[in-house]
Amino acid sequence: MSEQPVPTDQHADAYLQAAPDAIVAIRPDGQIVLANDQAEMLFGYSRDTLIGLGMEMLIPDDLRVVHRAHHERFQRNPTSRQMGDAGSRLMARHSSGRLLPVEIALSPVDVQGVPHVMAIVRDVAERLAVEHERNMVRRSLDAVDDAVFMFAPDTLQFVYVNAAAESHTGYRAEELTGGMTALDIDPDRDDSLRARIECLIDGSSTAQTFEAEIRRKDGTNAPVEVSLSYPAPTDTPGGPVVAIVRDITDRKEVEGRLRASEEAFRSAFEDAPVPMAMVDLSTPDRRTLIRANHAFGELLAIDPAEVAGRGLNELTHHDDVETDVVALAADGGSYHTEKRYRRADGSYVWGELRAALVKGPFEQQTSLAHIIDVTRRVEAEIERDRREFLLNAL
Repeated sequence: MSEQPVPTDQHADAYLQAAPDAIVAIRPDGQIVLANDQAEMLFGYSRDTLIGLGMEMLIPDDLRVVHRAHHERFQRNPTSRQMGDAGSRLMARHSSGRLLPVEIALSPVDVQGVPHVMAIVRDVAERLAVEHERNMVRRSLDAVDDAVFMFAPDTLQFVYVNAAAESHTGYRAEELTGGMTALDIDPDRDDSLRARIECLIDGSSTAQTFEAEIRRKDGTNAPVEVSLSYPAPTDTPGGPVVAIVRDITDRKEVEGRLRASEEAFRSAFEDAPVPMAMVDLSTPDRRTLIRANHAFGELLAIDPAEVAGRGLNELTHHDDVETDVVALAADGGSYHTEKRYRRADGSYVWGELRAALVKGPFEQQTSLAHIIDVTRRVEAEIERDRREFLLNAL
């Protein structure tokens, strides 16, 4: 077995210079007696300047008095420890006067019976910048109303949730990220979520948006709209799946009221015994029919489904078109007239038209028209007038 080399002072210095952190040794009077290359880079002094420099020169001006008290206390009870309290921010002074965020570990060292302090100083500026950026992102996510869930694609365990996720589910963030999975808030607990995630991971889909429900802590369900994405780069798989969840309870209630309103309108319009039609008045010369009910189709012997898009003049006797234009152009909320309508077989029917103006979508001017078949009455009146004319002539 070959004999192992014994480290010499030269080796020890090489180890010191290879350390990734700044290292300085300090005498009891606070004077620096040793410094490595990282200390030169961190504090901006040459090693010749650092050796013999008082440690207080590396301390911010307003903290030097406090530092002396800490140094004396450490001398009375020298133990290896981190400097500062948990959560505190330590600052060092660069040769230029600017302050550097650092972490400092202290260890007592006996040098020929003289107690020294070994200080290991780590520059944490980059780490703090990353933490600051991360905190900014978290604060931004906490400020949005939508819930944000991040979970592992294989286990579905939550790794991060924002503040809205707590309010949406009723669980605290510690509960959600303490072992809960996406299936724990899924009332159905089926495999559809995993299938969607597989599409994101294999690249067949860049995003998945769908409606679902989430199970709250109190056992109630809430309708939500979910947007899934998998932002992890393809060369570093294994990143979290991001789910943005929006509570759509209000939207569902509005949609429900709208459906009820549409059903009520459909019942009152489609099934009404009186012929009815919706007319677009935005083009007065044409006045396009939007829809008509079954009674309207029976009156004119046409399929109501074929009425949409036809001009009202196409169904009006040519002698009554001008009268109709005047009536429709009149200002006011309603109008009333009698006119002849052409049936599909070429015959005509007299109708008593009552219409009211209603406001359609995008300020569209629309008329709701009721038509009553008055053919018999009008024909009887015509026959009466004819007979009276003949009697007067005789």
